[in-house]
Amino acid sequence: MEGTLYKKAIKSKNTIVAPSAWVAIANALGETASKMELETQQKWASGGYNQNYLEWMGDTIEIHKRFKLNQATFCQIIDDIDFTDGAHVLLENLKKNGIITSLVSGGFKYQADKAQRLLGIDHALSGCEYFWNEEGYLEHYNLLPADYEGKVDFMRSIAREYGVSMESCAFVGDGDNDCGLAKAVGLSIAFNGSQNLKNIASISIDNNSLSAIENAIAVYNEKYNSIDENLFVSAQNAAKNTYSPFSKFPVGAAILAKSGKIYTGTNVENSSYGLTNCAERVAIQNAISAGERMISRVAIYSPNNDVSPCGACRQVIAEFSNCDAAIIYKWDGQIVKRNIAELLPHTFRLTDKGVEKC
Repeated sequence: MEGTLYKKAIKSKNTIVAPSAWVAIANALGETASKMELETQQKWASGGYNQNYLEWMGDTIEIHKRFKLNQATFCQIIDDIDFTDGAHVLLENLKKNGIITSLVSGGFKYQADKAQRLLGIDHALSGCEYFWNEEGYLEHYNLLPADYEGKVDFMRSIAREYGVSMESCAFVGDGDNDCGLAKAVGLSIAFNGSQNLKNIASISIDNNSLSAIENAIAVYNEKYNSIDENLFVSAQNAAKNTYSPFSKFPVGAAILAKSGKIYTGTNVENSSYGLTNCAERVAIQNAISAGERMISRVAIYSPNNDVSPCGACRQVIAEFSNCDAAIIYKWDGQIVKRNIAELLPHTFRLTDKGVEKC
């Protein structure tokens, strides 16, 4: 929420993770509480929580309880955080265009409820809800996995309910904790984002107003609609060169490399059937032979029937993408787009650091 829909709660750079309401609350509770909050950040950054966000929140909440956080202080801190300029206009325009909106944050439910109510957001999931006793002090809480991979899980559930692919979803975020979701959707926007997020986002925007996002989305969609059309035509042309005397099933594939170049391939069969190469793998091998290492989009076409990548091709696509490669193909007579993580759940590849998962 903070850094996108809301302005940053604090501007201090004396934090290891992005400044947030969690930090602002600790600061309000005194110097000792602030130091203890910083220690939890250090523990998280060093892997001490084993990337378990619930444990991290639990430790921070114990600080709030120990230093007698009260409801009035909590609400005042949250209420003093302003919406980012352009937030109301952006959400209004998205709603007018029939866009379903979701908010997912590792922050406080009280803050998410305010955004959902005042901005008209359709769905929201937040990490922490506080319950107060009669004296107004923190009594109990509810924690949910709503950050890091929890963001991806929530987005997948919303997409599933509406019957859309993750490739059809867009995401706006600003921190390293958004990188997983940025990889999982079709359009990711880093809004005043961290460098790690900028490195993988579809669009990077540095601006004080969320209104800048609308224009960026329009430009992006125009660009990629044109690219996808060209890519699909390239796949159609590649299918004309098929060598498929046994199956009589021609297939063409075209891939867009991260460099912006397009490479094509067609299926090449063999009298020894096991030696047959699929169009997708031929296209990828052509790209790799030309020095490419990463691909962003794949189009597949057969004049005979609907076709999507086989299991082997899906793993090869995953090997040379950030798990976010868009796959474009015809299914039930319609052109569809899916990302590779959807077509191949629990995708993995081996790196110098070990197994990398989507």
